[in-house]
Amino acid sequence: MSPLRVSFCLDHEALEGLLFQQLKAWNAYRNNQFILYFWRSRGGIEVDFILYGEDGIFAFEVKNSGKIRNQDLRPLLEFRSDYPESHAIFLYRGKERLLRGKILCIPVDEFLHRLDPDKAMKLILSGSAL
Repeated sequence: MSPLRVSFCLDHEALEGLLFQQLKAWNAYRNNQFILYFWRSRGGIEVDFILYGEDGIFAFEVKNSGKIRNQDLRPLLEFRSDYPESHAIFLYRGKERLLRGKILCIPVDEFLHRLDPDKAMKLILSGSAL
């Protein structure tokens, strides 16, 4: 099977929908080891996807942008203030993988390419400071 490449133009909702379906399928292949949520603070700040299970808490924010802006990271920072043990992942349409504080920023096409049901999430995210 050839790797999935997100090189065509998607709007934000379509990109989020694609990631939701891929995370849901990955989790199903792994016998639903995680519960898939979204999170909203009392102030209305939202994180797109939360994977919660025995292997940890993984918070994903998705942006259909090639740049990382500080305001785009705010939902993950707020989530980590409530759940400091969580792993915060920012998925975006850029090319560079980097760490901003405790937030791992990964190009969405790289993440989707690495999303393998035979690999645990920590392994998929390897190379980071988890």
